[in-house]
Amino acid sequence: MWREGDSTAAITLPGSEVQIMIDSNDPTAAAGPMLVVDSVQTFHDTRPAALDVVQAPAEIPDGFMATYRDAGGTTIYVLDQSTAA
Repeated sequence: MWREGDSTAAITLPGSEVQIMIDSNDPTAAAGPMLVVDSVQTFHDTRPAALDVVQAPAEIPDGFMATYRDAGGTTIYVLDQSTAA
């Protein structure tokens, strides 16, 4: 388990690389899965056509993030940690 400030906590599933993160930093943000990839820009450039861009790749602390919506209306967050020290 790890925390970041007062609004984010994550739990790692034992014996797995899967993490579940709970974040209440932006109460107006849509709920949805967050996928960690090696490069957000590469994901964005090769994303499935069914994913509509909500927010194009943008720099965040330690990397980049983009937001998409699938055909069913689910919001999907994609991030990388490519600039982390």
